Amino acid sequence: MANSNIRKFPVGIQSFTEIREQCYLYVDKTDIVWNLVKNGKKYNYLSRPRRFGKSVLVDTLQAYLEGRRELFEGLRIMQMEREWTSHPVVRLDMSSAGAEPESIRAYLDDAFHQYEKKYNVEVRQLTSLAVRLKNIIATAYEKTGQRVAVLVDEYDSPLQHSWHSPHHEACTNIYREVFAVLKMMDAQLYFVFITGITKFTQISLFSVLNNLSNVSFDPQYATICGITDKEIKENFMPEIEKMAETGNWTIDETMERLKGYYDGYHFCAENMVDIYNPFSLINALCDKRLRNYWAASGATSLISKFVDDFEIRLADFEKCEIMRNTLETSDVTGGGPELFLYQSGYLTIKSCDEFGYILGIPNTEVRQALNEMVLPALTMRKEGDVQSLQPTPEPQPTPEPQPTPEKVAATTITLDKTTANLKEGETVELKATVGPENATDKSVTWTSSDESVATVSKDGKVTAVKAGSVKITATAVSGKNVTATCDITVTQAEVKKPAQNNPDDKKPAGKQQIDTNKQPVSGNVNTDKSANQTKSPKSGDDNEAATYVCLLGLAMVAITAATYRKKRACK
Repeated sequence: MANSNIRKFPVGIQSFTEIREQCYLYVDKTDIVWNLVKNGKKYNYLSRPRRFGKSVLVDTLQAYLEGRRELFEGLRIMQMEREWTSHPVVRLDMSSAGAEPESIRAYLDDAFHQYEKKYNVEVRQLTSLAVRLKNIIATAYEKTGQRVAVLVDEYDSPLQHSWHSPHHEACTNIYREVFAVLKMMDAQLYFVFITGITKFTQISLFSVLNNLSNVSFDPQYATICGITDKEIKENFMPEIEKMAETGNWTIDETMERLKGYYDGYHFCAENMVDIYNPFSLINALCDKRLRNYWAASGATSLISKFVDDFEIRLADFEKCEIMRNTLETSDVTGGGPELFLYQSGYLTIKSCDEFGYILGIPNTEVRQALNEMVLPALTMRKEGDVQSLQPTPEPQPTPEPQPTPEKVAATTITLDKTTANLKEGETVELKATVGPENATDKSVTWTSSDESVATVSKDGKVTAVKAGSVKITATAVSGKNVTATCDITVTQAEVKKPAQNNPDDKKPAGKQQIDTNKQPVSGNVNTDKSANQTKSPKSGDDNEAATYVCLLGLAMVAITAATYRKKRACK
């Protein structure tokens, strides 16, 4: 075997063989295992919550019953066992069987086939599962000369998951058919051990295998699953010290925190030793931190099947009274919600008297799971001790569900313009039409290929920025790659220069005032130099003004001359 000084945590490992061969840390329960087989009853049933090590226990039993002495070196059982007889073992793990009759039959068919090959069992066509199990036990006994051990792990898994389903009755019929064989084969059987969480008394194997002894409440087996304070100190002190260092706690503070989070389970009123949830404890020591490992592993998945319509405040869990017979013998389907909550690990035994048990929440981890996950899942509306005084409203009829209209995607886009010419600063508004007519969403998004040339708003308004060419694109929101474009050409705006005016005259250039009262001298027109003075034209507008002044001057000369001639004629 490998070096046993290597301290490795068996997180998630359910195989005793792997734990021992790979030298994982192992809390020695082999003295209890030996006592169960050697001094216990022949037919046994053990109930424990999820993640409490039932599968590791079953694997340990198998290794011991098969006489695999090498796996037990250094363990307590070596001081007890002398013979190490190898018995044939038939082991079934019903957690792999699904929750429908077809899946259960398929799993059993495959499992039985493996044992039929191992023991060379002849299988006739159309042989029932019950007959095949009977033949496997009989042949194994005959060929080995040793009585057979039958181990059934998580027997109730298919029954739990099929509860409140149309398949449940058919599933229970398979159990009645197959496991009734165990009672018939008593002479060939050495040891029978069955584990589970919940107890289906009247409708499963308990109805046909009524000689099962429920060791779940037996004081000598109270610690067969789980870890005690003593076992922590014996096996995990190096890890406790590391966790204390990480958390900046003392050793005692670390132990107290672990105890508050994961301890507090009791499975027998006559042996009230505190039991830690082994799955949560190992994970916490491995991670060196406190958190809710149990609930995160799926421990709450079935609660709604068995506790539906059970409205209760968290405070109501602290002290639940239940009759002794109900807790120890009742069927989970008729024992009330408290029974399921106990069997699944939400409640544990706090005390006991001649009338019954007092149940309560075992630890902080479970309290968190109840408060944060379970109670909301059960649609519990009570908070603390506050009760509503408002009357309960009359239930209203549930409206008929309306069919959800089918969404119609856009397939086309048409723009009112595909080209446009703009000058700098000008705008144009584009309009987009989305098809088909019944499209669910007709909205579009607008983009510009070059916003330095032209920009576009979310409403399709294009603004020219500078000269150049740009492409404006409209894209349908509800369509895939449905677009339309408009090509925009932007030109430079024209710049007009204002006319230059005479600084000495505010009147427009070219409109000079002529004084007609002045008389010409020697037949020549006497013009006022300041009035007629114009500047040399420099542009088209200035040329026009100068021309106008010249023509006006010639006209005034002609008029003056005519007036002068008329006056002389009159004399």
